[in-house]
Amino acid sequence: MKILVICRDNIGDSILATPLIVHLSTIHGATTDVLTNSYASPVFSHNPHIRKVHEYSKSKHCKNLISVIVAAAVRLKTIFRLRKEKYDAVIIAKSSWDPHSVKWAAGIGAKRVIAFGDEAHPLIDRLVSRAEGTLHVAERLFRLAAAVTDVPPLRRFNPGKSSVYPAPELVTKFRMTCDVAPGERIIALQISARKPAQQWSASNFITLARLIAERYRCRMFLFWSPGDSSNPMHPGDDIKAEYITGLAARYGLEAVPTRTLEELKAALSLCSAVVSSDGGAVHVAAALGLPVVALYGNSDPAHWHPWHVPHQALRGSREHVNDISPENVMNAIVPLISPAGEQGASV
Repeated sequence: MKILVICRDNIGDSILATPLIVHLSTIHGATTDVLTNSYASPVFSHNPHIRKVHEYSKSKHCKNLISVIVAAAVRLKTIFRLRKEKYDAVIIAKSSWDPHSVKWAAGIGAKRVIAFGDEAHPLIDRLVSRAEGTLHVAERLFRLAAAVTDVPPLRRFNPGKSSVYPAPELVTKFRMTCDVAPGERIIALQISARKPAQQWSASNFITLARLIAERYRCRMFLFWSPGDSSNPMHPGDDIKAEYITGLAARYGLEAVPTRTLEELKAALSLCSAVVSSDGGAVHVAAALGLPVVALYGNSDPAHWHPWHVPHQALRGSREHVNDISPENVMNAIVPLISPAGEQGASV
């Protein structure tokens, strides 16, 4: 069986589709490919359960008219290439089908199209009820697996852990440039979030760095989305990161620039635990198997908490992360870190 999984969403959603992909590959024995956008494509790189990643560029990510035209030509070429694969099924891994995903599925010409939705579509053969309730996003997406075959599974399967695979050469690069010793304890502070209600202030991160330094013998790495905050497509936090590093260097906080998602995967893989507002980095860290303290503003941790790893999910009282104090975050870190690294403890 050959299956194409369409993942058109952001980094976190794409990562939370990986338990579904692993299940299709291992339990169904399917040859599994992925169609995704250039922004989320690194989520799936080096994954042994995926035969091929087909990538396209969204028009909104193009910088000018010429790049829009080039992207359209590449999408057309991709459709022709995918038609030749003669997939048995296309799965739209999204909370509900959308017109763009259905257009992709129609152009590919698979024998069966599977998707979530409340309204039927003539091109969707298996429409799965959304019935979200309190399910985590990974659990919701995993429900699509049951529609792949005509025969219901003999037993109920639950989604396993999410997964990303850093490039070994990049892991080696960051290990050398950051001078990371084997087994060294490193706490990562990731400061970027797309939504304003998820953006913890610079002063909070500085205070947290001080609290960590007072309690633990460890290193601290600072991560952030690269670029300028005024970038309409991918706003970055270069200025915020420089400000935090300038004031928190005295506590041992080290800035670790990562210019791509591939680099973020590699650098985070060297860390021992992560503190981050809800967003793609939370799910990258969880997919690497790291303990996570995740901060939530107006998103629901029941749906978006770090999947299948030790974690603490904190939510602002007025649906903003700045209602969460550095002291509360520090208290959440403690259960996730072994006491061997505390100041004054024997090692």
